[in-house]
Amino acid sequence: MIFSRIQYFKMKKILSLSLLFLLVLTSQSNSKSLPPGSGTSVPANILILLDRTFSMNHPANVGSGGNRMKEPMAVIQDPTHGHYWVAELDNGGIVAWNDTPNRYAPYGKINTVSANGCRASSPWGPFGGQNSKSYRDNVVNMEEYNGMLYMAHLKNDNPNYSLVTQIDPRTTTRLDTTKAHADRFCVEQINNQNFYSNHLAIDIQGDTFYAMGGGQNGTGMAFLWVKDLSINDNFKNNTNWACSTNFSTGNKYAISGTGSDLHTASKFVTAITADSNNDYLYVANSNDNKIWSFKVTSGCVSETKTAAFVNPCGESHGLVTDPNDATILYSAGTYTHEICKIKVNNGNIVSLIDKNGIADAFEPSVPGKLYLMEPRSISFNQTDELIVTNRGRLEVVILNKNLEFQRVFGLSGVSKLRGAVEAIKSVVADSALTEGAQFGLGLWSHHNTAGYTGWNTIKDQGLPCNTKNCLVVKIDDQGANKIYQYLQKPISLYRATHAHAFSRIADAYFNHGTDSPKDNSIPCQVNYVIVIGDGGWGQGHTEAKNTMRRLANNGIKSIMVAFGNEILNNASALNKFNEIAAVGQSPYTASIQALTAEDLKTELSLVIATITSENLSYTAPAITGSISQGGSLYQAQFDYFPTREWEGKLKKVKVDDLIASTTTGVAPTPLWKAEEQLLSPNLRKIWTSLEGLPSTLNNFSSINASTIHTKIFQLTGNNLRDYHNDSGSLTGVGRCGINGSNVASVQDGVLDDAAGLINFLRGEDYFDYDGDCNLTEKRVSAISGNEHYLADIYNSQIVLVGKPSADTAFMNANQESFFRDKKGYNAWANSLHSRKEVIYAGANNGILHAFDADTGQELWGFVPPLLGGDLAIQMNPGLNKAAGGGSVPIYGVDGSPVVHDMYFKKPGATGEAWHSILMVPYGRGGAGFSVLDVTNPSAPEHLYSILNHAGTVYRSDHEGKIYKYKYDGSSYGLYNFEEIIKVNDNFDNNPSVAQTCNNLGNTSCYQGDTLTIKNVVNIDPSADIKIYLDGNDVTGSTTTTQSGPDLIVKLGSNITFSADETSGHTSNNVGITIVNPMPVAGAEYDYRYLGDTMSSPRIFRLPNNGAGDAQDEDDIYVAVMGGGLGAPFIGSNLLVINMENGKILRQIDIPDLPLNGIANAVPATPIVITPDQTLQANYRGALVYVNDLEGKITKVNLTNMQDDRAQVGSPTPISLYDTTTLFSANSTSNNNRYMYHGMEAAIGGNTNNLWLFSGTGNYRNLNDTGVANPNDVDNLLIGVKDKNFPNYKNLTSITIDDLSKCKDTTNDTSGANCPQSADLGWYIKLEPDATSERRKVTAEPTISNGKVYFPVYKPATSSQCALGSAFVCGVDDECGTNNSSLLGTNPSAHTTEKCFNVGDGALSKIVVFDNNLFANIAGETTVGSGPKDLMIIESLAGDSTGLRLNWRENF
Repeated sequence: MIFSRIQYFKMKKILSLSLLFLLVLTSQSNSKSLPPGSGTSVPANILILLDRTFSMNHPANVGSGGNRMKEPMAVIQDPTHGHYWVAELDNGGIVAWNDTPNRYAPYGKINTVSANGCRASSPWGPFGGQNSKSYRDNVVNMEEYNGMLYMAHLKNDNPNYSLVTQIDPRTTTRLDTTKAHADRFCVEQINNQNFYSNHLAIDIQGDTFYAMGGGQNGTGMAFLWVKDLSINDNFKNNTNWACSTNFSTGNKYAISGTGSDLHTASKFVTAITADSNNDYLYVANSNDNKIWSFKVTSGCVSETKTAAFVNPCGESHGLVTDPNDATILYSAGTYTHEICKIKVNNGNIVSLIDKNGIADAFEPSVPGKLYLMEPRSISFNQTDELIVTNRGRLEVVILNKNLEFQRVFGLSGVSKLRGAVEAIKSVVADSALTEGAQFGLGLWSHHNTAGYTGWNTIKDQGLPCNTKNCLVVKIDDQGANKIYQYLQKPISLYRATHAHAFSRIADAYFNHGTDSPKDNSIPCQVNYVIVIGDGGWGQGHTEAKNTMRRLANNGIKSIMVAFGNEILNNASALNKFNEIAAVGQSPYTASIQALTAEDLKTELSLVIATITSENLSYTAPAITGSISQGGSLYQAQFDYFPTREWEGKLKKVKVDDLIASTTTGVAPTPLWKAEEQLLSPNLRKIWTSLEGLPSTLNNFSSINASTIHTKIFQLTGNNLRDYHNDSGSLTGVGRCGINGSNVASVQDGVLDDAAGLINFLRGEDYFDYDGDCNLTEKRVSAISGNEHYLADIYNSQIVLVGKPSADTAFMNANQESFFRDKKGYNAWANSLHSRKEVIYAGANNGILHAFDADTGQELWGFVPPLLGGDLAIQMNPGLNKAAGGGSVPIYGVDGSPVVHDMYFKKPGATGEAWHSILMVPYGRGGAGFSVLDVTNPSAPEHLYSILNHAGTVYRSDHEGKIYKYKYDGSSYGLYNFEEIIKVNDNFDNNPSVAQTCNNLGNTSCYQGDTLTIKNVVNIDPSADIKIYLDGNDVTGSTTTTQSGPDLIVKLGSNITFSADETSGHTSNNVGITIVNPMPVAGAEYDYRYLGDTMSSPRIFRLPNNGAGDAQDEDDIYVAVMGGGLGAPFIGSNLLVINMENGKILRQIDIPDLPLNGIANAVPATPIVITPDQTLQANYRGALVYVNDLEGKITKVNLTNMQDDRAQVGSPTPISLYDTTTLFSANSTSNNNRYMYHGMEAAIGGNTNNLWLFSGTGNYRNLNDTGVANPNDVDNLLIGVKDKNFPNYKNLTSITIDDLSKCKDTTNDTSGANCPQSADLGWYIKLEPDATSERRKVTAEPTISNGKVYFPVYKPATSSQCALGSAFVCGVDDECGTNNSSLLGTNPSAHTTEKCFNVGDGALSKIVVFDNNLFANIAGETTVGSGPKDLMIIESLAGDSTGLRLNWRENF
């Protein structure tokens, strides 16, 4: 069908009238912060204080009968009985284990040796028995000979206690319980005062015993023993040396020649092994991460190395050769979390045969997937299997010679320290949590030196700082990232637990005169101390309790977290935690109890979420965006609460009634309110797509609780909590187990809570908000008291879908309307002419709602299966009080759904057909989206879902099957670089060391262009590596190479770092982010760089062959969307997604400009211009424009154009996915010109150019709290043109156009300063005076009739806790003339303002309808007599009538 549009050329063509209100903040989980502009947006201050005592190395949940492994360091198989002897750190020595079944063997354990036990007789040591108690200290190696055990003990913080012991477990008297300790087992212990060692390793090969050690920290003497055990296996005999010639001056154990290779290798030895022929001794060296080899001849070890080759697994604490093949060497990569199989020949490496291991602390190993965390010793058992101590996971894994997983025993999960580290890392990596809070971290143990006297700016740590106590990260806006980097490295532990250690750190820091994060001028600021500990303290309880009470009285609250069953089973210790919790004045009047590492992760997330919800100072309703359709306006609102689900509202109102109310003052009567139309919880249709559930619209029900709990609630590692239990307590979690009408349904464990959470989503009061213990009644509003269980519709823009009505009146074959016409769209649309109008809206309880647009009744609700893993965050037992329960508000389906009619073959279909497809981004609910077929709104179908979460991409297909694609990522900070560590050590060891800056590593200052990170975890050759210098991306000028497991970074220029604060040198800061590639199985779903999906997708047909593609039949329906917000370098892209299956066609990276201090991202919705929108577009596909966080506008070619038609002379060929930077707003972290919101676009009626309009401002921090210099804040309203449109011109080789090419129209109200043809555009400064009042835009602009409307927010000057003011700026689109005065007269308080004041609080995106402007306001509007929560003013007269785009196509 051909249709002549005569008026098409006479009207101003508006290209992107979006009606979406987009808040662009991000999260990995779903904890909630306040709506910007509705109350205080001051971030909370949170100091986490972590217990660093030795017991933190124990497993969190020891389990029944104690059959839980404690930090295994070494393992060997008993040749007689077949069990395994496992050396467990701080578990009383070595423990006998069976691998099948997985439990202690009946041979008990050999624990502490008494003072009269193993002798330290001459010549092995001069101390007699006084050191024998050290038997239990850190066994780093263990070997066996004829049933006799030989062990190397290492105590790094006190080398005086490093020694080798020899015990005999063969005697049956070990079962004699009358004998104390383990004296009967010990044969001899040996040490020597000349060889106090930080490095020690042993090996037995055949009959030959080797022991090698080095002096303290690589200094002093070194030793090597080589004994022939076949003559005498008892160390008491000072004879039987295997070699008598290569030791000096009769000293049988000292290595002569301090310069020899053997001496050098021994000083940093971490593991040794002789090959199975005793021809070569291999030595793992931690100083250079190489394996050194030495020739062995008749028991004599050469002092000259044969080779020193890079260990492909990095620093290794375990080496072994194949007992049947001396050319195969195995290495345990302790910090790369891998096992390497190496081919060697004559002492040198031939090749890396294979390596295996995935760094993970929680996933269970299964065939095909080996998960490791700090593997230590490695040896062979009697059946030639490799046995490896998996220290960080508290288990021993058994592999075959091909490194394939066979089985595991121990299975204690992880140590409390590892669990705490992973839990804290999870919290600080959650951008929703960090957006609402600033974090710091301290370590505590013994009270000596506990406190805070100041900050060491060079080492970036508190003073004092030692192995007992240290404030390692201070509270600031970069604290979360610094904590994550700090926890990348091991934490040393200390022996004592004193309560006044943590209380003194908190007290001294929060009361420090200059460094305290508490600002007494901000009364709404929230300050918290979270103490994590695993046991009772021996000292300081009363002092700590009094201190924490005093802090709480001063506004610094505290929360106590008791971790692990060692304390949970110790009533006295737990009572001490509870006593301090009781004085902390937090919502948690008793300690929070976390049994496992997974529990701690969940509890910490809940605690932080509760804290960030606490800083409420206003209760005015906040409202999200509205749409108007057919003379009606649909308005979503909500009321928010700190400890319960936010109450959502959705109403339909006639626009005429709203406009009339502005003069009459009579509130319009809604046509309906959706929250009042909801059916009873048991009658609602709530569904999901999940393998194992029936395919019905009501499968998300408590009947299926077990399956939903296992496959959905536990998907992403957030454990459900036992919210109601049968404990018999009248208070807290047990109260409803003996009270109320649901006693029978309350059980211990979480299965009843899984069913309860499902029913809560459906509308029941499972959290018992009203305190009556009726858990199955309907929830009621906390405000009205009426039934109410619609959750808040916050950032999700509602979309109205009626009968199919996309355009088929094409003008040329490039248009999608042409494709529709030839594929029979009209016939299909006619068959659905009676399809009811449905409102689709996402709510933050995790439900996508479908409402009947005529009646407001809910048709159904869809729970995306991949979001279910975060629903558990709501369940916080700490909020279950005697007076009633509470829950943690979350983000769920928080993005804005879009709809597009597509012609394709959907999964399970027999052929192509038309379908109405709904794409639902999760917004702040997560980095992902779901795609539904809503052709029949009464029978929706799930096609697929995607989620990028914590290093794993999840995909759910049309049958509900969930796939996991795990990838590895890590980040490293300044103090991870070896060069920086070296100069720090130099200064620590000698504060008078030279201050000269060089790259030699012999002073207190490093200056150079090369930095090294040792033992980079699981790095892949094709990994994406990003380097930033002083906050700026310098990846393009940096090269990285890998030397074994070490990463060598070569910067484009020298950096300087001085460890000496008095040197006067200025230090730089360098950081690295590494993201490994996707697994092969998930390569087509590479969403690693997708952040939270605040960007609303735009859907069109892409010419799949790009340049010159003349065939439209095989064009692909694609969605383009910004990468969103996440960690640094996450989200700085534009994704092109195949809508038919969710596969990524292209990730288009958006560059990060250097030296502006902004980590770039793309949270904004792109502008997509197709031939269906303007006849100037002589191409198929779309030109795409997207603005990013650092103020750039990028143009992307997604068309079939073959060349750069705008080029003068010979056109330049162009390609699909080409990009060019059109404009930069000169944004920096100082001027705060962030672009969080999308743009508007139009064809100028006078210039006939394409114009793009945008504004700037830090929407995540509307009050600019914490900005170093508020006077530097300088935001803009911007209008720029693409003079090359509709052609594509590559501008990458040209200097990026910026404000210098635009006219400053800040004070122009007459049009006198209108840009000329040579100008790029115009800009208006929101801070025209010398003193900045920090004005900023709060949503994308709106264009109508030649005027652009910007919503602007001005923070309150009286207090950061007060609401600011809302303004509308009305600007001429092509001239930039400020016409705001024509909107109305400002009140006396705002007479000097350039824009029109409309009330208090932040405005949403402005919607134009019937010559009126509508916007939601977070506070109250002061214009008109209409509703106070909705701004309504007349629009400005324009120069033409705008052509509004069809919303159903989402353009």
